[in-house]
Parts: sequence; C-alpha cells; structure tokens
Amino acid sequence: ARDEGRGKQAIELLQGEGLNPSFHPLDINSQESVEKLRDYMKEKYGGIDVLINNAGIAFKDTATESFGEQATVTLRTNYWNTKQACDILFPILKSGARVVNMSSCFGFLGCFDKAENQA
Repeated sequence: ARDEGRGKQAIELLQGEGLNPSFHPLDINSQESVEKLRDYMKEKYGGIDVLINNAGIAFKDTATESFGEQATVTLRTNYWNTKQACDILFPILKSGARVVNMSSCFGFLGCFDKAENQA
C-alpha cells in the first residue's frame, strides 16, 4: 500500500482474524519503492511465493483533467508501472510461485454497451 495508515489498519484487521501479516510500503509509480520491496522480500523471505498485481487507478466522472492527461496517468499506473514492477519482482519469484493479476470490470470491453463499440 502507498498509504501506511491504511496498510497498518489492514494488518490490525488480519491480526483480528488470527493471522500474522507484516506491512511494507509500496508505490507502484516509484521504481525505487519497488526495488526496496524486492530487496526486502529477498533478504527476509528469500523471494516471493505469491505476487498479486492489484494496483490500478480510475478517474471519477467529475475529474477536471483533460482526457489526454487521464489516459497518460491511467496507462502509466495500470500498465507501464505494473509491467515495470513485474520486471523487477519476477526474478525473485520462488520455484512454484504464483502470480495473480487483478482487474476491475473496466478492463473487460463487455462492460460497455455494444452500440457504443459499433460507432
């Protein structure tokens, strides 16, 4: 998580379920942050067993940024920086590791009205 407060809240909730997770900050838009996570995971755990790609952003309908700016920021986070994170983290995946890629329904063209796609 980028937000340490929210990350710590998640830890407390999971601890309430009897689990023992730990928190490490990660900003997918920062190569340095991803590299710090890689180094931490390699040093503390010898690599990664499960990598879940869940980073993503979407602008609200009321956003004032131009379409071009929204597209640039969205693609940077949702594609390019996710790819960069994979390039950095994949080399430390342990044998038999799993990668889970999460997406909202907006990544599926079937969410849009077919009439809109035919125009």
